[in-house]
Amino acid sequence: MDGRNSYDKYAGWGTLHNTWRNRRGVQLSSAPTNTRIVGIYTNQLYVSSSTGSFTGVSSIGTGLPTTTGQTTTLQAGASNAYAFVFFDRDPAVAGVDLLYIADQTNGILKYSYNGTVWTARGSVTGGVTGLTGAVNGDAVDLYTTLGTNAGNTIYKVTDVAVYNATITGATTAITAAGTLVATAPANTAFRGIAFAPISPDLTIGLSAPTSATLNQPINYSLVVSNKGNSSASGIAVQFALPASASATYNSTGDAGGFTGSESGGIVTFSGGALAAGASTTLTVNVTPTVTGALMSGTALVDPSNTIAENNETNNSAAAVTTAIGSDNLPPIAPSIANQVATVGTAFSFTVPAFTDPESQTLSYAITGLSNGLSADNITRIISGTLRQRAYRQ
Repeated sequence: MDGRNSYDKYAGWGTLHNTWRNRRGVQLSSAPTNTRIVGIYTNQLYVSSSTGSFTGVSSIGTGLPTTTGQTTTLQAGASNAYAFVFFDRDPAVAGVDLLYIADQTNGILKYSYNGTVWTARGSVTGGVTGLTGAVNGDAVDLYTTLGTNAGNTIYKVTDVAVYNATITGATTAITAAGTLVATAPANTAFRGIAFAPISPDLTIGLSAPTSATLNQPINYSLVVSNKGNSSASGIAVQFALPASASATYNSTGDAGGFTGSESGGIVTFSGGALAAGASTTLTVNVTPTVTGALMSGTALVDPSNTIAENNETNNSAAAVTTAIGSDNLPPIAPSIANQVATVGTAFSFTVPAFTDPESQTLSYAITGLSNGLSADNITRIISGTLRQRAYRQ
């Protein structure tokens, strides 16, 4: 139940309430003593049994009892009951109102409750033992173990009928009405079946440009993802900025409900929410103020471990480095003397090379030439025969 209390079943003893102080347990009810499966739904204790007056699924006491002398009440009969699962489908009926029972002789049995009595709503046939399920829109997806020998199977059966109508595929074999999910490997067998614990799994990735220019802003991108099977809210993210002597913080780019702020060289995003399988990208804008290797700090999601996750080891992203080059200053033009060409006479002139302060390769585009002249932008040579008098600057 909660780490300190539990319910167990023992042959000949029925259902027991145990605590960490009392490992022998307290027998809650003298009948039935041969219980099979124990379950709790909407804070009520239930058991299944295949003996005596309690063949089927019964409730024990009221709520979650801890003392002996509890009354056992049969809820729904099933001659060979094992696992069971309850649902609350009708708001007009208090508590659970839909029940499926795994009957090893008769298959998956369906019952509905109107607030007074449980009524049988048909069955899908087959020798089943384990059973669990989940609401899927207006339908219910059921998962059951079929057979008990090595190599047995798990099937999914979907009941699309309303809660108080006959089960979908009634009187049909599970192998025909359902979908095969898994087959047990050789020399092994499936017994009980349950959903894996549902929890989020938050991850974070950090990236930045591999190179940038001095005094030109850049963005760090933080991709926050939820790879788990349930949503998460109240998510926090922290990112350590580069040293203040090498970059200046500018702003954050918020998304997914996150709100960013900066203090003491740490950018904190708070208030985020991510559905299962969703992701969002946050950005941090800085301006590098020195050349060379600009190294960020690490990025963390859920830094205080306030959100329970199914994997707590993937909540960080390593620092990244950006190579910062000098400012992209304009090229320096050389001194170019005026050139004189005679109409009808061949002319050639090589434009002197410009100088780039960062020693980067320059490209040229020579335009505005007089009629009859052309330019090679690679060699910087202007040549040709002037056809008419003109003046160009």
